[in-house]
Amino acid sequence: MSLGQFSNLAERLVGQEMFFILDRAKQIEEAGGKVRHLELGDPGLIADATIIKHTYDFLRRGYYHYTSSSGEESLKKAISALIKNNLNNNVDYSNIVVSPANFLITNFLSLVCDKGDSVFILTPAFPTYFASASMLGLNVIEFPCFPENGYLPDESIFETLEKTNPKAIFINSANNPTGAVYSKDFLSKIVSFAKDKNIWLLSDETYALLTYEDEFYSMLDFDCDNIVVISSLSKIFSIPGYRLGFQVSSSDEFNAYSNKFLSTTLSCCPPFLQLGCSSFLENKNLVDQVIQDVKKEYRNRINTLFDEVPKLESIIKKPKSAFYLFIPISKNVNGNNFCLDLLNEDKIAVTPGIAFGKDFSSFLRVAFCGVFDDIAHGLKSIVSKV
Repeated sequence: MSLGQFSNLAERLVGQEMFFILDRAKQIEEAGGKVRHLELGDPGLIADATIIKHTYDFLRRGYYHYTSSSGEESLKKAISALIKNNLNNNVDYSNIVVSPANFLITNFLSLVCDKGDSVFILTPAFPTYFASASMLGLNVIEFPCFPENGYLPDESIFETLEKTNPKAIFINSANNPTGAVYSKDFLSKIVSFAKDKNIWLLSDETYALLTYEDEFYSMLDFDCDNIVVISSLSKIFSIPGYRLGFQVSSSDEFNAYSNKFLSTTLSCCPPFLQLGCSSFLENKNLVDQVIQDVKKEYRNRINTLFDEVPKLESIIKKPKSAFYLFIPISKNVNGNNFCLDLLNEDKIAVTPGIAFGKDFSSFLRVAFCGVFDDIAHGLKSIVSKV
Protein backbone atom coordinates (compact mmCIF):
# COMPACT_ATOMS: atom_id res chain seq x y z
CA MET A 1 0.00 0.00 0.00
CA SER A 2 1.50 3.33 -1.04
CA LEU A 3 1.38 6.39 1.20
CA GLY A 4 0.05 9.78 0.22
CA GLN A 5 2.46 12.66 -0.25
CA PHE A 6 3.81 14.27 2.90
CA SER A 7 3.50 18.00 3.53
CA ASN A 8 6.28 20.52 3.04
CA LEU A 9 6.15 21.10 6.80
CA ALA A 10 6.88 17.43 7.44
CA GLU A 11 9.92 17.67 5.18
CA ARG A 12 11.18 20.66 7.19
CA LEU A 13 11.15 18.80 10.52
CA VAL A 14 14.67 18.36 11.90
CA GLY A 15 14.08 17.36 15.54
CA GLN A 16 16.63 17.75 18.33
CA GLU A 17 20.09 16.20 18.12
CA MET A 18 20.30 15.27 21.81
CA PHE A 19 17.26 13.02 21.49
CA PHE A 20 18.78 11.28 18.47
CA ILE A 21 21.87 10.68 20.61
CA LEU A 22 19.64 9.38 23.40
CA ASP A 23 17.93 6.96 20.99
CA ARG A 24 21.31 5.57 19.90
CA ALA A 25 22.40 5.30 23.55
CA LYS A 26 19.23 3.36 24.36
CA GLN A 27 20.02 0.90 21.56
CA ILE A 28 23.44 0.28 23.09
CA GLU A 29 21.87 -0.23 26.52
CA GLU A 30 19.23 -2.60 25.15
CA ALA A 31 22.09 -4.65 23.70
CA GLY A 32 23.63 -4.91 27.16
CA GLY A 33 26.02 -1.94 27.09
CA LYS A 34 26.50 0.66 29.81
CA VAL A 35 26.23 4.28 28.63
CA ARG A 36 27.23 7.34 30.62
CA HIS A 37 24.57 9.96 29.88
CA LEU A 38 25.93 13.49 29.49
CA GLU A 39 23.75 14.49 26.53
CA LEU A 40 20.49 15.73 28.08
CA GLY A 41 19.73 18.49 30.56
CA ASP A 42 17.71 15.99 32.58
CA PRO A 43 18.29 16.70 36.28
CA GLY A 44 19.26 13.58 38.17
CA LEU A 45 18.54 15.16 41.55
CA ILE A 46 15.54 13.73 43.36
CA ALA A 47 12.63 16.16 43.38
CA ASP A 48 11.44 17.38 46.75
CA ALA A 49 9.13 14.79 48.29
CA THR A 50 6.44 17.42 48.86
CA ILE A 51 5.93 17.88 45.12
CA ILE A 52 5.51 14.15 44.63
CA LYS A 53 3.15 13.82 47.59
CA HIS A 54 0.91 16.68 46.46
CA THR A 55 0.89 15.37 42.89
CA TYR A 56 -0.11 11.89 44.01
CA ASP A 57 -2.82 13.31 46.27
CA PHE A 58 -4.41 15.25 43.42
CA LEU A 59 -4.16 12.27 41.08
CA ARG A 60 -5.80 10.02 43.68
CA ARG A 61 -8.57 12.60 44.16
CA GLY A 62 -9.46 12.48 40.47
CA TYR A 63 -7.80 15.59 39.01
CA TYR A 64 -7.04 13.91 35.69
CA HIS A 65 -9.67 15.56 33.51
CA TYR A 66 -9.47 18.57 31.19
CA THR A 67 -8.72 22.00 32.57
CA SER A 68 -8.08 25.51 31.23
CA SER A 69 -5.72 25.68 28.25
CA SER A 70 -3.87 28.59 29.85
CA GLY A 71 -3.24 26.68 33.07
CA GLU A 72 -4.69 26.23 36.55
CA GLU A 73 -5.30 29.58 38.25
CA SER A 74 -3.63 28.41 41.46
CA LEU A 75 -0.43 27.50 39.58
CA LYS A 76 -0.36 30.80 37.71
CA LYS A 77 -0.71 32.66 41.01
CA ALA A 78 2.06 30.53 42.53
CA ILE A 79 4.35 31.24 39.55
CA SER A 80 3.60 34.96 39.91
CA ALA A 81 4.74 34.74 43.54
CA LEU A 82 7.84 32.75 42.54
CA ILE A 83 8.81 35.49 40.09
CA LYS A 84 8.18 38.21 42.67
CA ASN A 85 10.20 36.47 45.38
CA ASN A 86 13.18 35.54 43.21
CA LEU A 87 13.34 38.08 40.37
CA ASN A 88 11.67 41.02 42.12
CA ASN A 89 9.18 41.49 39.30
CA ASN A 90 5.46 42.02 39.74
CA VAL A 91 3.61 39.88 37.21
CA ASP A 92 -0.17 39.65 37.15
CA TYR A 93 -1.11 35.98 37.05
CA SER A 94 -3.53 36.70 34.19
CA ASN A 95 -0.46 37.40 32.01
CA ILE A 96 0.90 33.89 32.61
CA VAL A 97 0.25 30.88 30.38
CA VAL A 98 1.25 27.35 31.45
CA SER A 99 2.63 24.92 28.87
CA PRO A 100 5.76 22.88 28.22
CA ALA A 101 8.45 25.54 27.69
CA ASN A 102 9.70 23.78 24.57
CA PHE A 103 6.23 24.08 23.06
CA LEU A 104 6.05 27.79 23.91
CA ILE A 105 8.93 28.41 21.50
CA THR A 106 6.82 27.08 18.64
CA ASN A 107 3.81 28.96 20.00
CA PHE A 108 5.75 32.24 19.92
CA LEU A 109 7.08 31.80 16.38
CA SER A 110 3.70 30.63 15.08
CA LEU A 111 2.01 33.77 16.42
CA VAL A 112 4.51 36.43 15.34
CA CYS A 113 6.11 35.07 12.15
CA ASP A 114 4.92 34.03 8.71
CA LYS A 115 6.70 31.63 6.38
CA GLY A 116 9.74 33.34 4.90
CA ASP A 117 10.20 35.78 7.80
CA SER A 118 13.58 35.99 9.52
CA VAL A 119 14.36 35.22 13.14
CA PHE A 120 17.60 36.42 14.74
CA ILE A 121 19.31 33.97 17.11
CA LEU A 122 22.38 34.63 19.25
CA THR A 123 24.43 31.44 19.11
CA PRO A 124 25.31 29.01 20.52
CA ALA A 125 21.64 28.48 21.28
CA PHE A 126 19.10 25.87 22.36
CA PRO A 127 18.40 23.51 19.41
CA THR A 128 14.61 23.88 19.57
CA TYR A 129 14.94 27.46 18.33
CA PHE A 130 16.34 26.16 15.04
CA ALA A 131 13.99 23.17 14.86
CA SER A 132 10.86 25.29 15.36
CA ALA A 133 12.03 27.91 12.86
CA SER A 134 12.77 25.22 10.28
CA MET A 135 9.38 23.57 10.78
CA LEU A 136 7.62 26.90 10.18
CA GLY A 137 9.69 27.77 7.11
CA LEU A 138 11.51 30.72 8.67
CA ASN A 139 14.94 32.08 7.80
CA VAL A 140 17.40 31.86 10.69
CA ILE A 141 20.03 34.57 11.07
CA GLU A 142 22.76 33.35 13.41
CA PHE A 143 24.90 35.82 15.34
CA PRO A 144 27.76 33.82 16.88
CA CYS A 145 29.14 34.74 20.31
CA PHE A 146 32.54 33.19 20.94
CA PRO A 147 34.41 32.13 24.10
CA GLU A 148 37.02 34.87 23.64
CA ASN A 149 34.29 37.35 24.62
CA GLY A 150 32.72 35.13 27.26
CA TYR A 151 30.04 34.05 24.76
CA LEU A 152 28.62 37.56 24.98
CA PRO A 153 27.60 39.63 21.92
CA ASP A 154 29.70 42.61 20.90
CA GLU A 155 28.41 45.95 19.62
CA SER A 156 28.42 44.74 16.01
CA ILE A 157 25.17 42.94 16.79
CA PHE A 158 23.21 46.15 16.27
CA GLU A 159 24.74 46.76 12.86
CA THR A 160 23.83 43.19 11.89
CA LEU A 161 20.29 43.67 13.17
CA GLU A 162 19.96 46.86 11.11
CA LYS A 163 21.03 45.02 7.97
CA THR A 164 18.92 41.91 8.46
CA ASN A 165 15.68 43.43 9.83
CA PRO A 166 14.34 40.27 11.54
CA LYS A 167 10.75 39.75 12.66
CA ALA A 168 11.88 38.35 16.02
CA ILE A 169 14.99 38.10 18.20
CA PHE A 170 15.80 35.23 20.56
CA ILE A 171 17.61 36.03 23.82
CA ASN A 172 18.74 33.19 26.10
CA SER A 173 20.22 34.38 29.38
CA ALA A 174 21.19 32.45 31.47
CA ASN A 175 22.49 30.60 28.43
CA ASN A 176 22.24 26.98 27.38
CA PRO A 177 24.87 25.69 26.50
CA THR A 178 27.50 28.22 27.67
CA GLY A 179 26.25 29.49 31.03
CA ALA A 180 26.75 33.10 29.90
CA VAL A 181 24.66 35.75 31.66
CA TYR A 182 23.86 38.99 29.81
CA SER A 183 24.33 42.40 31.41
CA LYS A 184 21.47 44.78 32.10
CA ASP A 185 23.15 47.32 29.81
CA PHE A 186 23.05 44.95 26.83
CA LEU A 187 19.46 43.89 27.54
CA SER A 188 18.43 47.54 27.78
CA LYS A 189 20.02 48.28 24.41
CA ILE A 190 18.41 45.30 22.69
CA VAL A 191 14.99 46.24 24.11
CA SER A 192 15.39 49.84 22.90
CA PHE A 193 16.36 48.60 19.45
CA ALA A 194 13.41 46.20 19.31
CA LYS A 195 11.00 48.91 20.44
CA ASP A 196 12.29 51.33 17.83
CA LYS A 197 12.08 48.77 15.02
CA ASN A 198 8.90 47.05 16.28
CA ILE A 199 10.64 43.66 16.54
CA TRP A 200 9.40 40.85 18.77
CA LEU A 201 11.69 39.58 21.54
CA LEU A 202 11.59 36.09 23.02
CA SER A 203 13.56 35.86 26.26
CA ASP A 204 14.21 32.27 27.32
CA GLU A 205 14.91 32.44 31.06
CA THR A 206 14.70 28.74 31.88
CA TYR A 207 17.92 28.90 33.93
CA ALA A 208 17.25 32.24 35.64
CA LEU A 209 17.19 30.64 39.09
CA LEU A 210 20.39 28.69 38.39
CA THR A 211 22.91 31.53 38.22
CA TYR A 212 26.05 31.29 40.37
CA GLU A 213 28.10 34.46 39.96
CA ASP A 214 26.84 37.40 37.91
CA GLU A 215 23.54 38.99 38.88
CA PHE A 216 20.70 37.83 36.66
CA TYR A 217 18.59 40.43 34.89
CA SER A 218 15.21 39.46 33.50
CA MET A 219 13.51 40.91 30.46
CA LEU A 220 10.57 41.35 32.82
CA ASP A 221 12.48 44.39 34.09
CA PHE A 222 11.53 46.27 30.92
CA ASP A 223 8.23 47.81 29.88
CA CYS A 224 7.66 46.55 26.36
CA ASP A 225 4.65 44.68 24.97
CA ASN A 226 6.85 43.08 22.30
CA ILE A 227 8.68 41.03 24.95
CA VAL A 228 7.60 37.46 25.66
CA VAL A 229 9.41 35.64 28.48
CA ILE A 230 9.39 31.86 28.79
CA SER A 231 10.74 29.74 31.62
CA SER A 232 10.28 26.37 33.26
CA LEU A 233 9.82 24.57 36.56
CA SER A 234 11.70 21.55 35.17
CA LYS A 235 15.32 22.44 35.83
CA ILE A 236 15.35 24.19 39.20
CA PHE A 237 12.87 21.76 40.78
CA SER A 238 14.19 18.62 38.98
CA ILE A 239 10.84 17.66 37.41
CA PRO A 240 11.41 17.69 33.62
CA GLY A 241 8.86 14.93 33.07
CA TYR A 242 6.10 17.16 34.43
CA ARG A 243 6.47 19.31 31.29
CA LEU A 244 5.44 22.46 33.14
CA GLY A 245 6.84 25.66 31.72
CA PHE A 246 5.29 29.08 31.55
CA GLN A 247 5.09 32.20 29.44
CA VAL A 248 4.73 35.82 30.54
CA SER A 249 3.48 38.57 28.25
CA SER A 250 2.00 41.97 29.06
CA SER A 251 0.11 41.92 25.75
CA ASP A 252 -3.52 40.85 26.16
CA GLU A 253 -3.70 40.23 22.43
CA PHE A 254 -0.67 37.94 22.43
CA ASN A 255 -2.04 36.02 25.42
CA ALA A 256 -5.42 35.60 23.72
CA TYR A 257 -3.75 34.18 20.61
CA SER A 258 -1.61 31.91 22.81
CA ASN A 259 -4.70 30.50 24.48
CA LYS A 260 -6.24 29.75 21.09
CA PHE A 261 -3.03 28.14 19.84
CA LEU A 262 -2.67 25.97 22.94
CA SER A 263 -6.32 24.92 22.97
CA THR A 264 -5.94 23.93 19.31
CA THR A 265 -2.73 21.93 19.75
CA LEU A 266 -2.05 20.97 23.37
CA SER A 267 -5.51 21.30 24.96
CA CYS A 268 -4.06 21.54 28.48
CA CYS A 269 -1.38 20.32 30.86
CA PRO A 270 -2.57 17.58 33.25
CA PRO A 271 -4.26 19.26 36.23
CA PHE A 272 -2.89 16.86 38.87
CA LEU A 273 0.65 17.86 37.85
CA GLN A 274 -0.20 21.56 37.90
CA LEU A 275 -1.97 21.40 41.26
CA GLY A 276 0.80 19.29 42.77
CA CYS A 277 3.29 21.99 41.84
CA SER A 278 1.12 24.89 42.93
CA SER A 279 0.64 23.33 46.38
CA PHE A 280 4.42 22.95 46.70
CA LEU A 281 5.11 26.50 45.49
CA GLU A 282 2.74 27.95 48.08
CA ASN A 283 5.24 26.98 50.80
CA LYS A 284 7.69 29.87 50.29
CA ASN A 285 10.19 28.76 52.94
CA LEU A 286 10.42 25.28 51.46
CA VAL A 287 10.73 26.61 47.92
CA ASP A 288 13.52 28.99 48.96
CA GLN A 289 15.37 26.13 50.63
CA VAL A 290 15.03 23.85 47.59
CA ILE A 291 16.35 26.58 45.28
CA GLN A 292 19.32 27.21 47.57
CA ASP A 293 20.09 23.49 47.88
CA VAL A 294 19.90 22.86 44.13
CA LYS A 295 22.12 25.84 43.32
CA LYS A 296 24.61 24.73 45.97
CA GLU A 297 24.69 21.20 44.55
CA TYR A 298 25.43 22.34 41.00
CA ARG A 299 27.95 24.94 42.16
CA ASN A 300 29.74 22.21 44.13
CA ARG A 301 29.67 19.96 41.08
CA ILE A 302 31.36 22.65 38.99
CA ASN A 303 34.12 23.12 41.57
CA THR A 304 34.60 19.37 42.08
CA LEU A 305 34.79 18.65 38.35
CA PHE A 306 37.40 21.36 37.84
CA ASP A 307 39.38 19.92 40.78
CA GLU A 308 39.13 16.31 39.60
CA VAL A 309 39.83 17.14 35.95
CA PRO A 310 42.63 19.75 36.19
CA LYS A 311 43.05 20.02 32.42
CA LEU A 312 39.50 21.37 32.20
CA GLU A 313 40.60 24.79 33.48
CA SER A 314 42.98 25.22 30.55
CA ILE A 315 40.16 24.46 28.09
CA ILE A 316 37.12 26.36 29.39
CA LYS A 317 36.05 28.75 32.12
CA LYS A 318 33.61 27.78 34.83
CA PRO A 319 30.01 28.38 33.70
CA LYS A 320 28.19 31.22 35.43
CA SER A 321 24.80 29.54 35.21
CA ALA A 322 22.88 26.39 34.23
CA PHE A 323 24.49 22.91 34.30
CA TYR A 324 26.41 22.54 31.06
CA LEU A 325 30.00 22.65 29.87
CA PHE A 326 30.56 23.75 26.26
CA ILE A 327 33.89 22.20 25.35
CA PRO A 328 35.98 22.98 22.25
CA ILE A 329 37.61 20.13 20.36
CA SER A 330 40.17 20.28 17.56
CA LYS A 331 38.97 22.31 14.57
CA ASN A 332 40.48 19.64 12.35
CA VAL A 333 38.07 17.04 13.75
CA ASN A 334 34.50 16.50 12.58
CA GLY A 335 32.46 17.21 15.72
CA ASN A 336 29.60 14.88 14.82
CA ASN A 337 31.99 12.00 14.16
CA PHE A 338 33.87 12.77 17.39
CA CYS A 339 30.65 12.53 19.41
CA LEU A 340 29.50 9.36 17.64
CA ASP A 341 32.88 7.71 18.26
CA LEU A 342 32.67 8.78 21.89
CA LEU A 343 29.29 7.05 22.14
CA ASN A 344 30.04 3.93 20.12
CA GLU A 345 33.54 3.29 21.43
CA ASP A 346 33.65 4.86 24.90
CA LYS A 347 29.92 4.61 25.68
CA ILE A 348 29.75 8.31 26.60
CA ALA A 349 26.77 10.28 25.27
CA VAL A 350 27.23 14.02 24.63
CA THR A 351 25.63 16.52 22.25
CA PRO A 352 27.58 17.79 19.21
CA GLY A 353 28.18 21.55 19.17
CA ILE A 354 26.76 21.94 15.66
CA ALA A 355 23.31 21.42 17.22
CA PHE A 356 23.72 24.82 18.89
CA GLY A 357 24.75 26.78 15.79
CA LYS A 358 26.64 26.37 12.53
CA ASP A 359 29.77 28.10 13.89
CA PHE A 360 30.21 25.56 16.69
CA SER A 361 30.91 22.30 14.87
CA SER A 362 34.20 22.00 16.78
CA PHE A 363 32.46 21.98 20.19
CA LEU A 364 30.45 19.53 22.27
CA ARG A 365 28.09 20.00 25.18
CA VAL A 366 28.30 18.07 28.42
CA ALA A 367 25.40 18.14 30.89
CA PHE A 368 26.63 17.75 34.47
CA CYS A 369 23.19 17.34 36.04
CA GLY A 370 23.00 13.53 35.88
CA VAL A 371 24.86 10.77 37.74
CA PHE A 372 27.97 12.49 39.07
CA ASP A 373 30.35 9.51 38.79
CA ASP A 374 29.38 9.12 35.13
CA ILE A 375 29.98 12.82 34.53
CA ALA A 376 33.43 12.81 36.16
CA HIS A 377 34.47 9.63 34.31
CA GLY A 378 33.12 10.95 31.02
CA LEU A 379 34.85 14.32 31.36
CA LYS A 380 38.21 12.72 32.08
CA SER A 381 37.87 10.67 28.92
CA ILE A 382 36.73 13.66 26.84
CA VAL A 383 39.51 16.04 27.89
CA SER A 384 42.10 13.36 27.18
CA LYS A 385 40.94 13.39 23.55
CA VAL A 386 40.56 17.13 22.86
